[in-house]
Amino acid sequence: MVTRVINHNLASIDPNQLPPTVMSQLATKFDYNRSLFVRIQGLAPTSVHLLSIQYRMHPDISVFPSRAFYKSLLKDGPNMAEKTRAEWHANKVTPAYQFFDVRLGREKVGLSHSQHNPVEAETAVQLLDFLCRGNKSLNVSVSLVLVIAD
Repeated sequence: MVTRVINHNLASIDPNQLPPTVMSQLATKFDYNRSLFVRIQGLAPTSVHLLSIQYRMHPDISVFPSRAFYKSLLKDGPNMAEKTRAEWHANKVTPAYQFFDVRLGREKVGLSHSQHNPVEAETAVQLLDFLCRGNKSLNVSVSLVLVIAD
């Protein structure tokens, strides 16, 4: 039998991600409605450090989460505008990111009690279809970010 003692643990986790969905009141009583990372962060806040450079998003996209969730501390890696540029960004309808106000959409509650919005979903499908038709060589990787205001 081999036994090892772990003296240090390094975890790369985002404390600003959505919390777990917990249906059980008992689980909530034991704080399982908060992520493990957030619970550990509460026990040792000085041991948590923000990874301050992102290497995946176009700078026009990263500015929103940086301001909204990271107190403008999240910065872009070198040459991210060049590395993430796409041919369709030249079209004013399809820049690196775009907000669409779908005024006719209304949230509905489904059988599992989750909210959904069929009009917004159909709008997203139509926009993706427009993007694909205009860019025949497009290798599609889609991210939909929904910002829901109460």
